[in-house]
Amino acid sequence: MGSSRAPPPLGADRQSAAGPPLRIGAFDGFRIGPKPIINVRSGQLVKRASDSLTVSDEPYELPGAMAEMLRNGLLPSICCYGLGEVRWVRLVTRASLLPQPVRVQFQLFASYVTGPSATTASIDAMLAE
Repeated sequence: MGSSRAPPPLGADRQSAAGPPLRIGAFDGFRIGPKPIINVRSGQLVKRASDSLTVSDEPYELPGAMAEMLRNGLLPSICCYGLGEVRWVRLVTRASLLPQPVRVQFQLFASYVTGPSATTASIDAMLAE
């Protein structure tokens, strides 16, 4: 006979060192919105200036939906459709805007036209950066 126990809560098998189980929410990379610029003087991620020709001094902020997920205790599982989105995840994580661990799903579509082709050489070059 089967057990009548309820299934464990979502993420119960993923206990973080800091405490409660992790709760994960999906976030598609195409929802990132305007990408940041790296200020070469400071090395910080900053917002793109309104004219797109100058560098803003305003710090970059995560997209509103992702910030709301984090405020509600959800760790984003980021579905990336291009190498640029994977790079964005790496940069915002290095800038401590996105907590670790980071869960990334990298979807490879040969027909998706953005950034470099998802070839072995392109992926290797991105990972080596």
